[in-house]
Amino acid sequence: MSFLKPILILSFIFLFKTQGDSQNWEKWYGSENIDLTSESILEDYDNGILIAGNLLDFDNLMVFPKIIKITINGDTIWSKLMISSDYVGIRKVKKTIDGYTLICGEIRINDKPEPFVAKLNACGEKEWCTVFRTYFELPWAQDIAETSTGEIGVIVNQFDEGSKSYLFKLNSDGNLIWKRPYCDIEQYPYSRQPLAESLNIFNDEFLITGNVYWKNPDDDIYPIRPLFTMYDTDGYEKFVLPFGVDDGIIGDANASIQIESDRFIGVGSFWSDKKDALIMEFDNQGNELNYKIFNSSEIHPSFNSSVLMSAQKIDDKYFFMSYAGVEESGNPVTEFSTTCDLFGSGFEVIDLLQHPNSRSPISEMIKTHDNKLLCAMTDDAESEYRIYLTKINTNLEQDSVYTEPYEYDYLCDHPIESGTIYLDDCNVIVGTDEIPSPKGHLEQKVYIQITPNPAKDKVSFRIENTLNFQELDLHITSVFGQQVYKTTLINGQTELTIPLSNWYKGVYLIQVFSNRKMVGSNRFVKI
Repeated sequence: MSFLKPILILSFIFLFKTQGDSQNWEKWYGSENIDLTSESILEDYDNGILIAGNLLDFDNLMVFPKIIKITINGDTIWSKLMISSDYVGIRKVKKTIDGYTLICGEIRINDKPEPFVAKLNACGEKEWCTVFRTYFELPWAQDIAETSTGEIGVIVNQFDEGSKSYLFKLNSDGNLIWKRPYCDIEQYPYSRQPLAESLNIFNDEFLITGNVYWKNPDDDIYPIRPLFTMYDTDGYEKFVLPFGVDDGIIGDANASIQIESDRFIGVGSFWSDKKDALIMEFDNQGNELNYKIFNSSEIHPSFNSSVLMSAQKIDDKYFFMSYAGVEESGNPVTEFSTTCDLFGSGFEVIDLLQHPNSRSPISEMIKTHDNKLLCAMTDDAESEYRIYLTKINTNLEQDSVYTEPYEYDYLCDHPIESGTIYLDDCNVIVGTDEIPSPKGHLEQKVYIQITPNPAKDKVSFRIENTLNFQELDLHITSVFGQQVYKTTLINGQTELTIPLSNWYKGVYLIQVFSNRKMVGSNRFVKI
């Protein structure tokens, strides 16, 4: 499993311009005699940061996820340890529009691992958790994301021979709406064992990035290929793209970013006798546009391999995180920048900054609200695993300390204390026979789209599918359960705007009822 890989990693940062004086925005998180690995990070709604890691108990073969909330300067505010009666591991954390936190990973039930997802409220307390009881041998939930209407996508992988992987969709309360296999062998007989690495939502469509074994056009060999698939919010397939089949590309993809409304960049590695950095461009219809393979020595002469793990774009530069092979020192984790001419001849890396104790390719680089880069990885400088965090600017120099005041966790009505989150009472979903089809689900629900969100002076709702229901009422309540607004919707009404100037800051829940039965809901934030 990712957090147990015994790989010695060194860490480097490549600089696009000459390195200036370092401001030393770097932090370590962990305790003496306790191993803590980095798994995922995110920037919170209040400009603080959430770190997700796994505490490793090697003696008892146990794993305990840990969530740490820090300030914009990296100082710890609180932490939560997630506990189950058996093994539980975290893979990814993502933020919701209303300031809640989504978590996914794997949990062991009756000696069998199963995928799980959980949602924490703005106070860091468990809102709900859901476990998918599967017939898979070694399943886990790899990534998670929220749509604009508050529904949740989850990708579930497995390692079984001839296995399928799935896209699950849940409502905001953690109940399963539908699931569907992606890149299904029954529909794509040239495919074998798709495996997702990341999930993103662009324009309320699910983009899955990963890899698949896909048959060569001229023989019966199934080499591994980068894979990009896209589905709309109702589970209908837009495209399945095994990248570079005609060009003989063998390799994988780890992450994707949107660079234009209709164009994406995927990053991963090209496999030959070694692994080299691979960048792929495609559009929102699943058409290949371009690709480039960087020989590892182009990044640095000492590298004999390189795998791109993530990418970000800020102004006229692209930034990449990778890990690379170096004979003398192992596999250094790396961040480097280049210009927007990715597929031309202008690629250049100038300077180098080394973090000699980073350890794992399970690292992450995210873009913050002020166009900085936050990078997380695992460090073992003290012969124990610790989480290492650094924040760098677009010159790839370590960022300076922020001096302006910030109000943290203001969506919670009380101070948040460190503590424990228990996962032994999760809702267990055994089967999906009663789950409606995408079309059936659409007919059973009113959809509420919110703009803007967060909102300041006013908020507008677009309400869809009202003609299928009678006697519709719309209620708005605060996150603490106080009703603040109520109105009756006219049959067929699709729009509603409400002024918010006198409302308190916080999270509000919108619910639409038909004959006293809730048929639609969503959330927005008043700032």
